[in-house]
Parts: sequence; structure tokens; C-alpha cells
Amino acid sequence: MRRNLLIFFGLVFIGTLVLLFKWSGYEFPNENKHPEIPFFPKTTNGSTLINKRVDSMYIRAYQILKKSDLILVNYAKDSLENNSSELAVVTKSFSPVFYLHAKQALNYSFDEKRNLLCVVESSTDTTLAVVVFNITKRKREIVKNLTIATYQELFNSLAVVKHFSPHRDFTQGIFFTDTNGQIYFAKSELANAISKVVKMEEADNFNFTISITYAGDATIHTKNIKVFDNTVVSNHFKRLLAYGTPSSPGGDGNPPNFPEDKGWFDKWRYYFFKIRLKNKEAEFKTNLYNNSGTYFDELSEPKTDQDTLLYYSENRFYQFYAK
Repeated sequence: MRRNLLIFFGLVFIGTLVLLFKWSGYEFPNENKHPEIPFFPKTTNGSTLINKRVDSMYIRAYQILKKSDLILVNYAKDSLENNSSELAVVTKSFSPVFYLHAKQALNYSFDEKRNLLCVVESSTDTTLAVVVFNITKRKREIVKNLTIATYQELFNSLAVVKHFSPHRDFTQGIFFTDTNGQIYFAKSELANAISKVVKMEEADNFNFTISITYAGDATIHTKNIKVFDNTVVSNHFKRLLAYGTPSSPGGDGNPPNFPEDKGWFDKWRYYFFKIRLKNKEAEFKTNLYNNSGTYFDELSEPKTDQDTLLYYSENRFYQFYAK
């Protein structure tokens, strides 16, 4: 009789414990779901489809130039730890259009209206070199130094292209263009003096903010790479403080663009993805996705199975194509 009672109460205790864990949000891990799917960058269907990482490009920042459909990319050749920096404009097949190697601090800004890339290489508060590249003409523009005399002579024909104002109270440089398309650059004290009397839009300033994009952000292009399943691999008690994705829209707290785990536990998961061209597709998995730097931003759109899907992930570019 005593043995039966022990068994009964033991079963009740186990059942209560299971219900408590279920109510608290705990999920039993299953690491063996879809065992045939490899971890990224490997994929299924490797005999017919290639997922290739682009060599010698550790990406610091990139953007698609809308008018030309070219890629502006700031990168390092061997490691992001390297202080030197490369700036390039390339086609989506990586044919070079523009290239600049900088050993000092590199700042750049793209003027979409005029299709001009403005570059400032500087050391502390000293401007070392400026470059303006015309994307439409695919050539460097001649940049003339703007003096007080030249500024006074051309005042009515000059328009601000970009201004280099890393500090609100001091403008280090201003790019101008005249009515004939000639580019001028005012620097240091002259640039700062001009900034006090000429209206300059904040939108025309170089971008000095640090943008952090996390998986789930609405700005990421994901038409051909999509999650189709996930599985919990571990449970962890939640922290008292939780943060949203820095770049996701919202007010205070920046609410994330993905659902929060309910209950007492945050889950670590494997995420399973399909990656496709037009009709051909493969699969892979990652162990980091939501609220992480692991995301897949597509930079091209394959129209056929013979096209290449170019995309970004974790500071690298990848090309996915059929053999």
C-alpha cells in the first residue's frame, strides 16, 4: 500500500512539474530536427547549387546606389581588425568602377541627386585628402580648393553638395558645385565661417551615426531567403531587462519586429531556411537569427535559374548560383 502511494504521489509530482514548466513557457529541446540540413554557409543540394563566399571582402558598410544599381562598399581585405579601409563602387558581379585605399580615417557620403560620391580622408581634425567620384560619368571629378576670393567671386553660382560637420559647433569641410558642374572644396576655418552664413541641411551632412541592424528588421530584403521552420535547442531564464532591435521602428524601448517568447524562458533555436533562385532551391540552418547580427540581406533578384543571388550576411558577401 505504501509503495503504491509513493508511486501515485511521484506521478502527481512529475505531472505537476511538467505542467508547471509548460505553463512557464519551457519547451523540450529538439536538436535533431531536420538532421539532413547543414549549418550555414553549407547548404543541401551541394552537387547542383553553389553557395560561395566572396573572398577578401570583410564588409564594414554597404548600400545599393539606386540610379545605377551599383554597390557602394566599405571593407577591409583581410580582417575587420585592420585599421586600413577600402572604399569601392562595384557592379553586382564585382567588376570595379571606383576604388580607394585609405590608411587614415575614411568618411564618405553619397549625393543621390547629383549621383556623386564625396570622400574625406582625415587624421584627427585635419583633412588630408578629398575625392569626388561621378557615378554617372564613372570618373573622378577635379576638385578645386575654394579660397575666400574665389568664394566671394562665385557666391551666387555655388550650391552646397555635402558638408563635413562631425561636430555641431564646427564644420571641417564643404563640397560645392557651380552652375557648370565644377566641384569646389572649402576646408577648416573658411568652411566653418561659411557654415555660419549659408543654409546647410542636416540631410546633406556626412552620416556619423552608427546603425545597427538585427535580424527581423523591416529594412532587410528577404524575398529568396526565408525561414520555414525552427526548433528549440535550449531554455534560459529571462533577464530582468529586455531590449528591442536598435534599428527597428518604434518609440522608447524600440520594440522588436519579432514575437517575444512568452513565460519565464528565452529560447535558443535552430532556424531553418530555404534559399532559391527562380525555381531551384536549397536549405540551411543557423543557430542565431532573431535579435542577432545573423541575417540575410538580398542585393539582387534572380529572374531565372541561371542568374546569381547576391546577398550579405555577417560582414561578408555571398553568391548563390547553379553549377
